[in-house]
Amino acid sequence: MEIVKPRAESQSLNESLEMCVCTQVRRAARAITRLYDDALNETGIRYTQMIILMVLHKHEGITVSGLADELLMDASTVARNLRPLEKQELITIMKGKDRRQRLLALSQKGIEAVEEGVKYWRVAQSKISSNFSEQQFRSHIEAVAALEVVATNAS
Repeated sequence: MEIVKPRAESQSLNESLEMCVCTQVRRAARAITRLYDDALNETGIRYTQMIILMVLHKHEGITVSGLADELLMDASTVARNLRPLEKQELITIMKGKDRRQRLLALSQKGIEAVEEGVKYWRVAQSKISSNFSEQQFRSHIEAVAALEVVATNAS
């Protein structure tokens, strides 16, 4: 098999890849998620589970679709992520107003898991935030939030 040399436009493609918002945000998200997962390792809860528990702590009785909206996730993905939490008895899933609606709440064990996990979450948060001034950190958070708004409005 012959190796084909890239054309001259490949430099432009390489620059595009380096400046690709999606690529850079996904790379950062994977690295940050790994950092939080490592911090939470002692708890036996992954970051993706912890964030669900934290949202349920904030919004007791939220629906599955409400949780999906809060996390900007597909409802079926959220439902899949809820199963292990329910098996671990960290959450309670109750029937809502109609048979299709399901309401979510933390169990006592879930409340305790959040209270314990947030200590480790803060360690991970600090490992990132401590590299910036408070103003710089807020600015980065606001920039990421602005990217979310732009992408949501563009779809």
